[in-house]
Amino acid sequence: MKIAYFSPLRPRSGSIAEYSERLLPELALTLEVGVFVDGYVPESPRIRERCRVHDLRAVHYRKLLWQYDAVVYQVASSGPEACPDSYLDAYPDAYMEEPVREWPGIVVLHEVDPSERVGSRRLCERVLERALAVVAGSAGREARLRDELSYTPVFACEPAGDPGALVRAYRRILDAALTRAGRWLEPLLETACAEIPGFLPGDRSAPWRAQVDELVGLAGSRSRTS
Repeated sequence: MKIAYFSPLRPRSGSIAEYSERLLPELALTLEVGVFVDGYVPESPRIRERCRVHDLRAVHYRKLLWQYDAVVYQVASSGPEACPDSYLDAYPDAYMEEPVREWPGIVVLHEVDPSERVGSRRLCERVLERALAVVAGSAGREARLRDELSYTPVFACEPAGDPGALVRAYRRILDAALTRAGRWLEPLLETACAEIPGFLPGDRSAPWRAQVDELVGLAGSRSRTS
């Protein structure tokens, strides 16, 4: 299984960087991991040796993400308002704002209360509803997110503790997310086709239905063989 991994890794990123530096080398022992960064090369030699590092200042993520089975976004969704020149320091995960909206994946929320998320310009509810899975840092936050996200699987994964236990938890979450991939693809494609005259969502005889079904089938078979 190939995993694209987005996470702030700059020194000022705080606990979210420490979390990823602890998790990534262990995750890369059993999975093929590509780490997507914003120009900052991870200092950890274990990350550089075990993971493939992609610098998004050198190459666009759309040229790379298709190679991966799933995408993991480590997001700190709350932070102080900042002027443009200090935006990256205040929001170290700012560089993933576009891909997390465009390319559904597993969204791991760090240090976030759901009430802070609602209406946020950085992590809107639509992003979380489209995610393949959302991961909260505690059982309490998991329960609150379950109440708000009707259609998205929500998991709890404690950030502290044994890295091996974290990896096992991520494997379970990845399996659940890939199983869901085919289910989110069909309504997404139907929405895109809704502008085509004569296409009615759910109508098996509608124009382009065969192509929609084929793409959904391909996504499902890829999920089962990963």
